[in-house]
Amino acid sequence: MDWLFRNREQDQSATSVEFEAWCARDPANRAAYDDARRLLGDARSAILSDERLATADPKATRPRGRTAIVAVALVGSAIGA
Repeated sequence: MDWLFRNREQDQSATSVEFEAWCARDPANRAAYDDARRLLGDARSAILSDERLATADPKATRPRGRTAIVAVALVGSAIGA
């Protein structure tokens, strides 16, 4: 999940080199990344298909602090299962 969010950031000066090295270290790394990307895409599709969620103010619904950590942990658990 960390790489997924890091790769979405605007400033990626050294990120792509580090990411490719991480992927090359273990084929399971690339597979986990692809699974996380697919899961995030599925979640986005589900949100966009629900009119109430698609039109919600993202700033009002964005997890903050501890909630964000729990959300990332839950997504990570779903990927690992």
